[in-house]
Amino acid sequence: PPAGAALREDTDAFRRGWTEAALARNEGSLAKAAREAGVDRSNLHRLMRRLGMLASGDEAAAHASP
Repeated sequence: PPAGAALREDTDAFRRGWTEAALARNEGSLAKAAREAGVDRSNLHRLMRRLGMLASGDEAAAHASP
């Protein structure tokens, strides 16, 4: 494997776990989870897409803001 691959995998696993927990704490609201993290909702959405956390039907729901 390329140098740094293990670090990337570990970092992605941490980000995935943190995001799942933040969404659970915020009743599935991407906007609220992003606010809690202090990041823009679109950045959190992009991260979730990169991590494979969005199913095809989740794309439209993730753009909705409460």
